Amino acid sequence: MAAPAPLYRRLGMRLVDLRRARKLTQADVAEQISRSTEYIGRIERGEKRIQIEDLGKLADTLGISLAELFHGVHTSNKLFAGERRGRYDTRTPDEDRVVALIQLVRTIENEDIDVLIAMARRLMVTRSK
Repeated sequence: MAAPAPLYRRLGMRLVDLRRARKLTQADVAEQISRSTEYIGRIERGEKRIQIEDLGKLADTLGISLAELFHGVHTSNKLFAGERRGRYDTRTPDEDRVVALIQLVRTIENEDIDVLIAMARRLMVTRSK
């Protein structure tokens, strides 16, 4: 199978974030839009081109508009979340660090995220003194 196109990969990442924020499983979403969990997984990994009807159903299931569904999913050639660097890469070193942090946070459990946030807040207080 060919590597997923960056746009579909970014849309899939957005769907994962939205679904998790609403405490929904892939099975919950699949049931709501009358699709299989495998289909949802392939969409979230950017491996499958989603049908327009399913985009509307997904937005409804997530309680958002189509515009909100695509918020942050850019179609430009700019780099996002670890894509190969090229002549269109306009991120600064600070933005690189933010992307790396986001990628790390996506891999850890919610309870650990809370601990990480508390640690970051303590660090900020300590540095501001």
